[in-house]
Amino acid sequence: MTDSDAADRRPARLADRIVALGASAGGLEALDRFFTDIDPDLPAAFIVIQHLAPSHKTMMDTLLGRHTRMPVKVAAEGDTVMAGQVYVIPAGVTMTLVDSRLHLAPRPTQGVNHPIDEFFHSLAHSGCEQMIGLVLSGTGSDGSEGLQSLAEAGGWILVQNPASASFDGMPLNALATGLAHQSDTPEKLAHFVSEIIRERRAPPLLKTISADEPSIEKTLERVAVQLGLELSSYKPHTLLRRLERRVLATARHDIESYLTLLEESPEEAANLRREMMIPVTAFFRDREAFEALVQKVMRPLLLQRAQDSQPRLRMWSVGCSTGQEPYSLAILALEAMRELGIEAELKIFASDVEQSYLSVASAGRYPARLLQQMPVELRNRYFTPVEDGGFQVTPRLRRAIVFSRHDVLNDPPFLHLDLVVCRNMIIYLRPAPQERAIRRMLFGLVSGGALFLGGSETPGKLASLMDTVCARNKIYRMRGQLRHLASEDVLLVPGRHTGVRERRLEAPAPLSDATTSVGPAAGCLIGAYVPPSVVIDGNREIRHVFGDVYPYLKFRAGDASLDLVQLLPERTAAVVSTLIFSALRDGKEPKSVILHPADDDEMAADRPLRILLRPVPANGQNGPTQLIVSFETLPAAEGIPPLPVGADDIATLSAHRTAELETELARVRDTLRKTIEELGSANEELQASNEELMASNEELQSTNEELQSVNEELHTVNAELQEKIVQLNEAYADLEGLSRAARIPLVFLDAHGRITRFSSQATEIFRLREQDAGRPLTDINHSLDMPELEDRIAEAMDTQQTIQQEVSGRDGRTWLVTLQPFATRSREESRMVMSFIDISTIQAMRYLQSVIDAAPQNMAVLDAEGNIRMVNAAWQSFANANGGTKALANGQKLNYLDTLREAARSDGEAAQALAGLEEMLDGKRANFSFIYPCHSATERRWFMMHASPLREGGCVVTHLNITNMALPKGEESEA
Repeated sequence: MTDSDAADRRPARLADRIVALGASAGGLEALDRFFTDIDPDLPAAFIVIQHLAPSHKTMMDTLLGRHTRMPVKVAAEGDTVMAGQVYVIPAGVTMTLVDSRLHLAPRPTQGVNHPIDEFFHSLAHSGCEQMIGLVLSGTGSDGSEGLQSLAEAGGWILVQNPASASFDGMPLNALATGLAHQSDTPEKLAHFVSEIIRERRAPPLLKTISADEPSIEKTLERVAVQLGLELSSYKPHTLLRRLERRVLATARHDIESYLTLLEESPEEAANLRREMMIPVTAFFRDREAFEALVQKVMRPLLLQRAQDSQPRLRMWSVGCSTGQEPYSLAILALEAMRELGIEAELKIFASDVEQSYLSVASAGRYPARLLQQMPVELRNRYFTPVEDGGFQVTPRLRRAIVFSRHDVLNDPPFLHLDLVVCRNMIIYLRPAPQERAIRRMLFGLVSGGALFLGGSETPGKLASLMDTVCARNKIYRMRGQLRHLASEDVLLVPGRHTGVRERRLEAPAPLSDATTSVGPAAGCLIGAYVPPSVVIDGNREIRHVFGDVYPYLKFRAGDASLDLVQLLPERTAAVVSTLIFSALRDGKEPKSVILHPADDDEMAADRPLRILLRPVPANGQNGPTQLIVSFETLPAAEGIPPLPVGADDIATLSAHRTAELETELARVRDTLRKTIEELGSANEELQASNEELMASNEELQSTNEELQSVNEELHTVNAELQEKIVQLNEAYADLEGLSRAARIPLVFLDAHGRITRFSSQATEIFRLREQDAGRPLTDINHSLDMPELEDRIAEAMDTQQTIQQEVSGRDGRTWLVTLQPFATRSREESRMVMSFIDISTIQAMRYLQSVIDAAPQNMAVLDAEGNIRMVNAAWQSFANANGGTKALANGQKLNYLDTLREAARSDGEAAQALAGLEEMLDGKRANFSFIYPCHSATERRWFMMHASPLREGGCVVTHLNITNMALPKGEESEA
């Protein structure tokens, strides 16, 4: 078994290393050169993206298949990308990669089509372990924008040297981005790609950033302080890679100069903040996983909730980014309700730490390219087109989702949830923060609630709390309900929400046994003696929860909010709002109020309730930034005055608060007036700019007309090329038909002795398969007794002379092997065609001829009609010596019976011979013999004619000279 056979039998596996090749005009030659030199045994998938005419079926798979041993196929919808294979984009589509699957969408009919950019963007967001993007020959700038996404995701950027490209537009634009790690010829890029993949080499870091761990973390600490972000929980190398991209994009030469820019430029700080938040999302990302979620979680939950008096479904999308994931969840839930005929209240809490992403998500407006993978019926049902070509979510879909800023590592989790979705977010965290984040998600789940993670994520140590619903798609179900959080999650950490935690990024020192016992003990004491309480900040938002406060809070329909006042019953909220204002203003004494059940019909308690506000001391600040609001249920029998000692007059507080609000309103009105004036000035400037844009637009219109003219010329050239292709296809079909009709084994070789194509009859000699195209012929086993075949091929190629040789086969047949070199029009190198003609029958005829030539008598072989088929040497010699005709001597195209008939007119012996032969050929006689005279001028001669029939028809006629032999008496007298 050859090495290639062994490679063919290796089990296919999912590709975690992907090489994407973008090419346009002149790209076929570059791709041929690349795949000729690439190692076909690399554990990577190769995906080719080209600019193709929408209506023309691509032949790229056939063309590339001649230059590589890897299987080459035209991509189909839903193909799983496997290692060791080449995928080619079909015509008329754009192709993207989502969770190791290829997705095809119709090519846009309007606007500029950039299929290479589209695929590079999707590859960058795929989470692939190793990504390599190549830009080869082509015109325009397609691929340059996508390379930036690849570079930001940590991928390799390789570009063909413009000098080696047939069209240098795309390579030059790619090099202009400054992101290329290597630029060379296709052959050298192929060798470089092989080295990268075999060595699992990562792209080089910036030379200006030290690769030492302490230096990296020190740099990230400075960045975190400037951005006001908590970065200590994230993996440092992931953040460093994104920091690199911004340093490159701003053309800074070292990290110190970039940090200086970061301090001076709020715009760059916003750009880097967006980079650090890693926004990777898509509608129905990994459709197979979402379908499993619907079948195994959503539909069973809806069927279960249908039994409730007020069925509801609550979900939490953690790290929702720009909103595609929660909208996908809402669509799937609404579709499941529609199919099952169940009406349930759907509420999805979608949270993220980056407010700019939430703004996009809340707006619910997306460009058309982001919805290309969505089924058309779902898009029409849940989105409406807008003027700019994008789509807006419908009000029904928007009402189902509440977007809010939330940090899963620090903020209280949402509660009473049926499903928590956190996909491809915790993989960026360190191990300890990963566990803390998952624990908080599980705390919000009800008993039997489900957790849906990304393809590369696991629950880790918390897996023991759950049952696995679908291991392939990472869906888990809680066995019970998590009643308590760990001590580091329960205890309030001062300053946790006021800025970045001032601590080192190193892992904390191990805790002693005495220390580790404090957490459980503190939790036990809090549960026993601390009343239900919430911690709020200066904006009245809940930052932490102690105990069960659910009976005192009321969630209302609409957008979700963590504002305590918004969550309290209406009448209670008015009182508590005044107390909060007073407590934040004074910042010293606790404030409290006692409410009786009659004070508020919406109060859940049936006994008096004390609401107590305690300011939390703030280190180094003028006043408190946080308050603890406690809910204490009092015994019904106690006579307690409405307002205990220490409470202010609510009416007075309300009056003061009203006065302050009126003052603030006046200030806002003054600011608004100034803003309107500034807007008026800006509007005049915009009018002037608009006139300049109108002039520029006229120039662009003129340029557009010129481009249209060029486009028409290109269409003409394209039509001519299409006609040439049709002719080429017809010639190819004629050659294929000729090869089949001749039934001659043919093998075509290139200048290096590699198989380019072969006829089906060639498999009788060589053990060939379709995938053997491109392999050296010498690697293929054959049945010829010709050990010098390789030398003969090399000799024919070197001398450019035809070589023919008769060769025996191991099956007993004899072949005439012809090696015919020939030159092609499109290549300087010559090629060769090998033909094999079976001459086994000819060889047998030669042997038979030599046998009859050895006989001394004159011999001829006749067929059933009397035509002479063969004569021996004695027959030819006798005929030539005795005046016979040339036709008679050679026996060619001569009927022996006709010759006898002509002689029988005057010769009785000829008549007797004719009669005997005809009777024998008709089967009336077994054989025929007689003696006749045949005298010459110099001697008297007697011959004996004998004819014997053949099994397959015809007979053998011999004439033996018996002049010197004694004749029997009867025959002598007859003579």
